[in-house]
Amino acid sequence: MASQNRATIEAVNARHEEMRGEVRSFRTEIYGQVSLLSIAFQGQAIDLRDLKTVLQELKANVASLDGKVEKLSSEVAGVKVGVGEVMADVRGVAAKVEGDSGLEKRVFALERKGA
Repeated sequence: MASQNRATIEAVNARHEEMRGEVRSFRTEIYGQVSLLSIAFQGQAIDLRDLKTVLQELKANVASLDGKVEKLSSEVAGVKVGVGEVMADVRGVAAKVEGDSGLEKRVFALERKGA
């Protein structure tokens, strides 16, 4: 019976050592994976900071473009006013030309008389 107990104890101890090895192996594997995840996380954090910087630059560029668009809109409005003034002047000249058509007939008549 003593030899049977000793054999059982040795089997339990052997299994215990085997399990310790498995646990050590498992821990090593887990630590490796955690290290990889940590490195990946740090890389992602750096990428996020870079993206935030780029986003801030884009926002500044958009704000600048908005200002330029407003300035151009104001300039276009000024050009429209100028075009309106030119069109009014053209209409005035056209009206004078139409009014002067009688004058043209009189000049023609005078030229014929003098010839």
